[in-house]
Parts: sequence; structure tokens; C-alpha cells
Amino acid sequence: MTLGSFSTTELTRDQLEKVGNAIIYLAERIKPLYKTKLLKLLYLLDEASVKEVGIPMFALEYRAWRMGPVSKEVYVDIDDGPHIFKEHIRVIRDDQGDRVEPAKAFDDGEFSDRDMRLMEGIVASLGRHNARDLVDITHDKESLWYQLAKENDLLEAFEQEQRNTSDVVLDLGRLVADDPFKRGLFAEHQEFLQIHRALRG
Repeated sequence: MTLGSFSTTELTRDQLEKVGNAIIYLAERIKPLYKTKLLKLLYLLDEASVKEVGIPMFALEYRAWRMGPVSKEVYVDIDDGPHIFKEHIRVIRDDQGDRVEPAKAFDDGEFSDRDMRLMEGIVASLGRHNARDLVDITHDKESLWYQLAKENDLLEAFEQEQRNTSDVVLDLGRLVADDPFKRGLFAEHQEFLQIHRALRG
């Protein structure tokens, strides 16, 4: 079984609720919360979860874009709407960009105690950092984004701003490639999501 990521065409209902409520949680505690910073925090939560237990918190698909790992589904929804997250958030466009505000109170029903601890930790450690700081963190030379951007000859084009996006998907399984137990959990979780989506389709 490979560690490769699958392509997501839409979020499952569970993903939608969990991601939506995570955005509410972050937006309630980090003010103002703009799109770029939010996108980095979601990625860093999934990365931290995979590193800790082998299973992502949200199981979003992240692509290697110039500003770091980005969930295209979340990016597009904030940029164009919101539509799929309209029950969870409002987007206010101001001179700083797209500011994300909660549309309702946070619901912790989708979150484990571990999830809550990870979110609390991210807010405490990175909540006061600006978006540029978080971009720098995800661009670190040891990061998965950097490794994949380098392997796919994207670094120069990104650095020279010749392109902003790519279709290169970050395989979060590589974060636990040296840990057989976590690697197995990650692969099982990916298989579960594929089966779940196939049954819904």
C-alpha cells in the first residue's frame, strides 16, 4: 500500500463540519484572521496531527503553491464565497485582504481531546505570528513543501514569482515514512477515506 495522497473533489460532511468548526475556533481566538494565515494554520494542524499519531486532523488535500501548502477547496470557498462554509463563517474583504469571521459559535462535537489540545497549542504558539512568519515556517528547507517544490522544479519559478500555484499534492505520509506504526495508520486512514468517498459517489 502506498502513502500517496488521493485527489479530493469535494469534502465529506464530516470533513466539512470539522474544518468549518476549526475555522470558527481559530477565528474566535485570533483576531484579525486573514485567509493566508488561516490556510497555513489548517495545514500546520494536519501536519502536527500526522507527526504525532499518523492520522491527519482534517485530511485535506494540500497543494504546493508559492505561498506554501494550500487546501484548494478552502482557498476557493473563501475567495468566492463562502459557499460550502457559509454556515460556519463570513468573509469580510477589507484593505488587508479576506478577513474570516465566525458565523456561529464553535461546536466541539467533531473533535477529540487530542484535536483540542493541538488546536490550543497552535493558537498559543502561532496565533500572534503574522502570515509571512507562517509562510516562512512552511518554506523551511526541512519542510515537506520545500522538499516537494524542489523535487518538482518549482522553487525557482516560485522565488521569481513566475507562478503562484501548482498541482503538486503534498503527501503527508512522508512525514511518518520512517515510523512503520504511524505510516500504517496513515495508509489505513487514506484507504478509509477513499472507500467512504466511493460509497458516497
